[in-house]
This record gives sequence, C-alpha cells and structure tokens, in this order.
Amino acid sequence: MFKYPKSKSKLYLSFVLLVLIFNSYIGLNWFSLGFGANSVSLTQGTKSEAIFIEGNRAYVVDQEKGTEIYDISDPLNISLISQVSRWGNTSKGLFVKEGIGYIADGWEHGVRIINFTDSSYTYQISQIQPKKCFINDVDIQNNTLFIAAGESGLMIYDIADITYPRYLSSFGNEYNSTDGIYIKNNFAFLADGKDGLEIVNISNPSAPEFIGNYSINTESYGISGDNNLIFLADGTKGFKILNVEDATNISMLGEYKEEFGTLWNVIVQNDVAFLAYGLSGLIAVNLTNSKIPQKLESYYSGGNTVDLAISGKTLYLADNWHGLKRLNITNVSHFEKIENSNIIDDQNDQFRAPFWLLGGLGIIVLFGSLYINQTKKRPLPEKL
Repeated sequence: MFKYPKSKSKLYLSFVLLVLIFNSYIGLNWFSLGFGANSVSLTQGTKSEAIFIEGNRAYVVDQEKGTEIYDISDPLNISLISQVSRWGNTSKGLFVKEGIGYIADGWEHGVRIINFTDSSYTYQISQIQPKKCFINDVDIQNNTLFIAAGESGLMIYDIADITYPRYLSSFGNEYNSTDGIYIKNNFAFLADGKDGLEIVNISNPSAPEFIGNYSINTESYGISGDNNLIFLADGTKGFKILNVEDATNISMLGEYKEEFGTLWNVIVQNDVAFLAYGLSGLIAVNLTNSKIPQKLESYYSGGNTVDLAISGKTLYLADNWHGLKRLNITNVSHFEKIENSNIIDDQNDQFRAPFWLLGGLGIIVLFGSLYINQTKKRPLPEKL
C-alpha cells in the first residue's frame, strides 16, 4: 500500500500547485487583485466553439452553455439577449440565414434547425440525423444545405421546406474526414482532413461531381476563399494559400506557420488573413504578396482560439477556454481589446495557461514523491 511521503514540504507544494490548476479551470479571481490582465471574456468560464454573425446579432455555440445570442448593434457595448442551454453543446459550426439557425451539432444530434427570429422564444423546427457520422460544419446556398459530415464526406439536403428537410445526395469515399466547407457559385470546396482540399461540382445538387483535389497529407480543418484563391487552416501545419483557377491543376502559392499551436479557421478581408490559431491566439497575416505571407500582428487570448467572425471593424473570437472576445481591427497592425461593462470580464486570462503547467508539475511532484517513498520502504531481498 502507498503511504504519503514524510517530506511535508513536497506534499504541501503539490497541494498548492494542484489548487492553482483548479483555480485556472473554474475561473476564480484569486489573482485579480492588483495584477490580473484585464482582457475581456464575455462568457466567463465557458467553452465557445463557433460563431456566426448575421446583421446585428452574433450567434455563439458553446460546449457548456449551448447557444448564446448577442446584440452587437453597438460593438463597444454588446449585450447577451438570449441563451438556450439545450442546443449546440457539441457543436463545431453553425450558419444563420434570416434568423433560422443551422447548428452542426456533432455525433449524436446531427444538424439542428432552430428558429431564432424571436430571441425571447427560440425553438427547434426540425433535425437532420445522419447515421454514423460527426457533423462538423454547414453552409447554405439558396435552398440547399451542405453538410461537412466527417467520415461520411459531403451531404446535401433540400431545405425549401425547413420543417421537412429532404435528402438529395452525398459525396465522399472511405478515406474522407470532411471538417470544413466553403460554397462558391456551383462549387463546394471541402477541407477534407488528410486529403487536403477537394473540389466538387454542385450545379446539380442531386448528383455532385468530383472536379479536383490538392493533397497535403496533414489535417485540414477550416476553409475560406476569395476570387480564385482558397485558404486552408491546416492544423499544426499552418496556413495554406491555394490557386484554384484551374480546378484540375491546383497549386500552392504560399504558406505561413507559427511555431506553436493548431490553426482551426481562417477569415480573409482586404488582403489580410485572420487566423484562429489555437493556443497561439489570433494571428493577422498580410496577403499583398500571396507567395510570401507576412505576419502583421498577434493577440494571445490566454486560451484556445478556435473560430472567428468579423462585423465592420470588430473581430469576434470564439475561445473554448474563456468564451467570446472582441478586438478592434481598424489598425490591423495593432489590435485593441474592447471592454464591456455589461458582461463580466475575465481577469485571469494571462494566468490560466501557466496555472495548467504548474498544476501538471504538482501532479508529477506528488506522484513522484509517493513513488520514491514506496521505493524506500520496499524490503531488500533476503540473502540465500
């Protein structure tokens, strides 16, 4: 049987370090008096996974709180107007069109179609539940819903009647792992995991046709586009810029990679790429010369930045450690945090990552002490 080590100093140290990691998890403000970083976390202690903006509303899906709706008509003083805990807890993506939300709600729940038009009374209209697939993302063109369905590839539904979505077709193979989707005109561009980029002709949604692909043998998660360029969020391999002018002969123009973190999603505006770069936070990259992207600015959120959206000169970050954050991007070479008096700020952002490290060290010290103590107590073998 293990016994606690006699060295009380080691035990006390382990206890203190474990308390620190506990503090970093639940978001207590023990260190906010005098030396906490006053960055803004609109939903303190939550785990925001995806964000979509339509008009003056920002929709956020969160692993702890479900779906949150914010009034962003005044970007300097936004307010939480609705929170529905039962939808979106496992979501990785969403799309909102005319107040109707389409939530990519993971493995068990498929795609939930929600009426958000009246924030005081939101309700589920219908649900699409494909079997044996993880729903990662959704996009809409006209009355057609396109679903990034993980190992099941691309799935297409007619949503002319949102009460009864009608299955049209699917596209994929046994090697698919479709995580992101971008629709432009008659083409669907798929961020397809280790298969990289795949391009599908969707002019006839009932019979999608493979056009071309660019395999990078890594992990493609998020995707966006501009003219003849496609931008891939390629996980730990960074940011990729692909020329798809000739879909049968795709070429890579340039790439950018941080030393640390996983790139989950990307948005491009006015020759600037904004990268949701996980533990490295937000990175802005100059695309004036697409062959040699140059870093302009960065913002460390203190957590794990996984998604982003832009409205005017305000950029909204979904952080699955600390919730929703906002930055003024009028000057892309110098981000400004936007503070909000209506919603509780998180004082501990700059401390939580070190607390996790200290907590891990505490666990190592504790169990190391137990092991050493047990080894010392182990009897020596008797002489023959």
